[in-house]
Amino acid sequence: MLKHTMAKLLKKEKLTVAYFGGSITQGAGASDYKYCWRSLTTEWFKRAYPESETVEIDASIGGTGSELGEFREDNDVLKYSPDLVFIEFATNDSAGDGHLRDEETLIRKIIKHDPETDIVLVKTITERMYERLKAGEKIESYDNYEKMKEYYSLPMLDLGAEFIARIERGEGDFLTYTKDRVHPNDYGYSIYFEAVKKFLVENLSYPAALTDEKYLNAHMLDARENGKTDFEKSNEVFRQMNGFIHASEKGKSVTLDFVGTTIGVMYRVGYDNGDFEWNIDGGEYTRVRCWDDYALTFNRVSYVICSDSLEYGEHTLNIRVLGEKDERSTGTNIVISSFLVG
Repeated sequence: MLKHTMAKLLKKEKLTVAYFGGSITQGAGASDYKYCWRSLTTEWFKRAYPESETVEIDASIGGTGSELGEFREDNDVLKYSPDLVFIEFATNDSAGDGHLRDEETLIRKIIKHDPETDIVLVKTITERMYERLKAGEKIESYDNYEKMKEYYSLPMLDLGAEFIARIERGEGDFLTYTKDRVHPNDYGYSIYFEAVKKFLVENLSYPAALTDEKYLNAHMLDARENGKTDFEKSNEVFRQMNGFIHASEKGKSVTLDFVGTTIGVMYRVGYDNGDFEWNIDGGEYTRVRCWDDYALTFNRVSYVICSDSLEYGEHTLNIRVLGEKDERSTGTNIVISSFLVG
């Protein structure tokens, strides 16, 4: 999941996307750069998230790999503080050996600059690389990317996989999808982009819930600022209670109108606490004792869910002080900090 990118888009903030690579990222082979996978991806972000400004950083130079990349990264990528970086040097790095340090350096410089930045490793393919794979040869840059993927827990895009799948199904050869057996033509770039789009859709969405999403809107309402009451208000801080309402006299009450399916109350359990009762929409009252054996030695925060199965809509919670208590309590005080609404 591209957590940082997703957060920026959900907040409708500007998204800066850097494309760091060689000629295939630059768009060589396309009739116009607007048809390469980089440009198509940027346009997809703009269409899919129109309320967020998407800024593209084209940090690609044809015929170069990660060795030069580590020297130009500060100037061509990091100075723009990108939110998302696609790194595509697997093809150009495949022509030689010993690039593991260079490829790792690109990643570590990004992390050092901003550890929140999303990084995606991109594997592309050429006919020569395909022939090597069929012959059982290892492509070191591919192996390096796999190592970096596992070590740094990075997502990886294998853009060449669809080319290979189609060719092995008998749907043309490399000249069907590339201009020169290396650089995709417009059709090939459209296939690359479809793989990118599928990846983005999958990684910019929350996974399905294991249970349900009933409480995604769960929140607290400050009892001092919500509802009608004749309790006294206090700004005293007690643990996670940043202020509360309190009363000890029998008959003192609180009424809260709310919208939802769930309602609860967060209150204090303490040495001088007594009992209150609640009902919803005028129904039967239920008693709550704000005291237990632990109150003999310390006070604490507790809560009660009054109901979690209401029909969604407008409801009314009523609370009233009973003026009753455990015989060991020193008072009948009721201290309420928040209402729990879902």
